[in-house]
Amino acid sequence: MRIQKLLNAETIIVLLAIFGAQMAFAGCPGCCSSHGGIANFCAANGKVYCSDGTVSPTCYCSSCGVAPSLRTQTIAFGPPPHITVGATGIVSATATSGLQIAFRSTTSSVCAVSGNSVTGITFGVCTITADQAGNSSYIAAPQVTQNITVGQGSQTIGTISFSATTLTVGGTTTASATATSGLATSFSSTAPTICSVSGSTVSGIALGTCTIAANQAGNASYIAAPQVTKSIVVTVTTSPAFWSPYDGIYQWDDGYYLSVHQIGGGHLIGTIYWVNATNPVQIGSRAISEADTFDLLGGPIVGSTATVTGTRFYRGCALSYDFTFNPDSSLSVRLNSVGNSPGVSVADVNCAARYTPVGSVRTVPRIY
Repeated sequence: MRIQKLLNAETIIVLLAIFGAQMAFAGCPGCCSSHGGIANFCAANGKVYCSDGTVSPTCYCSSCGVAPSLRTQTIAFGPPPHITVGATGIVSATATSGLQIAFRSTTSSVCAVSGNSVTGITFGVCTITADQAGNSSYIAAPQVTQNITVGQGSQTIGTISFSATTLTVGGTTTASATATSGLATSFSSTAPTICSVSGSTVSGIALGTCTIAANQAGNASYIAAPQVTKSIVVTVTTSPAFWSPYDGIYQWDDGYYLSVHQIGGGHLIGTIYWVNATNPVQIGSRAISEADTFDLLGGPIVGSTATVTGTRFYRGCALSYDFTFNPDSSLSVRLNSVGNSPGVSVADVNCAARYTPVGSVRTVPRIY
């Protein structure tokens, strides 16, 4: 009676717990004695967990009277990866149990998951869940989620190609180019006086270099692509009258005509002639009929420009010109230099005074 009076209700509960534990573990004396005693958990191999978290090397739950009891675990995500549309990042998370994590996307229209790899599909917020189902020692971990912003992806445009590799005045060709995003590419002309564009159809307007630009403006998922360009030369249809885009007859001056012809692929020759009645001209000791004289010019073609040099025989002058073939079929003529031909003195003919100043430019029309 005296002892009962000294014991209150709480003391009785504690004593009962201690005696109960000793009875439960009576079959394993000395187990975990140096590790804080036996914990009421069983390891996956059936051995006893000690209170300090270690596993007893010799004691088994079945012989110690320990009922299997699962431990709890939690999951923590690592920093979210940086992901853009079309790109892949690695997601990370760890469980306190050390067991493997399973990842899943709950926003399948924004991102996809394979293992721990996350691929951006569209611009937006990608939500990833992490789960650990547990095992014989751990109960399943509470699910955790991580939100990852999928940014706009970059894109490029491939080389522009033309369905027809030649383009003539009045003719057409089709431009094509593909963006890595798969979005439609738009085309425009940077030389609208030479060619025009409608959709992907390129139309030749005049002689010259036609430059086509390809663009892709982007959308919510992709930023705009860098512009790419490609050029195609607009020529005229070959016919008996025009053997090349540069062949033709121009009104050089009143009563004078310039006939030009492309030879050898990159060289131009020209003739200036006079078709009126004969009119003898005295050059030094020689009398020459203008109707029977002609001037020869020649030089290389670069793009729509040709630099030609020649001698105007009947006047005994040597000249150099720059010819530029204009989109409207006219010809711009720049005088580069002028001087007397060998053996012809200034007293015979003053060539510099006879022609327009060096550097001057004039435009002559094409008549055929």
